[in-house]
Amino acid sequence: MSYKRRIYLINPKFQIKFALLVTAFLIGVSLIYPYTIYQIIESVSPLLADKVKGFAERKNDILFTLGVWQFGYSLIVFSVCIFFSHKIAGPIYKLNIFLKKIPELGVLQTMHFRDGDYFRELEQSYNAAILSIQESRKLDFDQLEEIRLYLKNLALIVPEDKKIVLTEINKKIEEVSSRYQIESS
Repeated sequence: MSYKRRIYLINPKFQIKFALLVTAFLIGVSLIYPYTIYQIIESVSPLLADKVKGFAERKNDILFTLGVWQFGYSLIVFSVCIFFSHKIAGPIYKLNIFLKKIPELGVLQTMHFRDGDYFRELEQSYNAAILSIQESRKLDFDQLEEIRLYLKNLALIVPEDKKIVLTEINKKIEEVSSRYQIESS
């Protein structure tokens, strides 16, 4: 099943921190080129005073334009980081929700990630584990039913004073079986 992305900040703390770190790194690295251009202008200006006089006078405009471009570039990088981190945070968020459901509801459900999400192996591993647990539970339930039949037959030949014990055993088996019934419905 394919899910549409409507909320991109699934885990804002992680995603914003991730985007800010990547953006800060790229800003730091990319500040080298405006500084280099500024240094070139400063060193060439005295040598070619008359020929580059107009160019040297515009150096502040050039640096401002480069700064605006840098800001725009940083916003694009930040946005792309949010988008890609969404494909990372989404699967981890969904896995966390499904794991929380187990003790809260006692229900084991398989899950499916959206198309394009990363960590598809988490989905596969989780679903394989859940299916294995469900199969084990089904085998346990079948064996409990078989034990109940044995006890029912045993109750026919046991003296009356021992039937109370068999009734208690059947009651405990019924309690365990009822937990399985919630899951299979």
